[in-house]
Amino acid sequence: MKMRRASRQDHRRFTLFSVDEVMNTLPATAIALEDIPCDEASEYLVVRLPRNSVLPELLIAVESAVATLAGLKARTAPALPDSAADHTAFAARNIARREQLRQTLFSGGEWLTAREISGLRRGNAATRNPAAQANRWKKAGKIFAITEAGRDYFPAWALDAGGEPLPVMKTLLERFADTKSPWTLAFWFQAPNSWLDDKRPCDLLASRPAAVLKAAEAETEGAING
Repeated sequence: MKMRRASRQDHRRFTLFSVDEVMNTLPATAIALEDIPCDEASEYLVVRLPRNSVLPELLIAVESAVATLAGLKARTAPALPDSAADHTAFAARNIARREQLRQTLFSGGEWLTAREISGLRRGNAATRNPAAQANRWKKAGKIFAITEAGRDYFPAWALDAGGEPLPVMKTLLERFADTKSPWTLAFWFQAPNSWLDDKRPCDLLASRPAAVLKAAEAETEGAING
């Protein structure tokens, strides 16, 4: 424990024994009464000691009491949450969850860039800008894309054998309109659906488009997809 005493010339200053010093947060110092802000007066206790000073023994006793009370409080009072640590942990869980969802989505179906779609199309003449056609389809509502790391990925299961969007896709996208984001829409297509006998809508787009449309209608009308 550190102590500083005022000089003999400064009779207004007195030795400050700080509890914060015991808790290893702030150094003790000499202080004058007028140095104490009015709104902090309740944080100070001035004790007049007897002439035969018991200061050394008093300091030992106070330090022991403070340490005991601090330990008792730590054992009985619930710890205050560390907001910074909690925020970091929450952010880490979110990142891990997003990565898990991303892997689930990309492993559950083939996703193509606009350039890769261009390579599938027969007789494609737009070689100077291979991404143009896929982006036009997206703008026209014939297909959708999810964005990952700044790049659009289009579902391969939404295309026919010639690399063109399946006709039912435009109707489906109109049905969902603004009710789903591209990511939630992608999960709907790739998840088992009870209205399709637990088959995935993306697997039936070409063979049973009408059934997929009915499943989409049930989804948008609020029916439960078990």
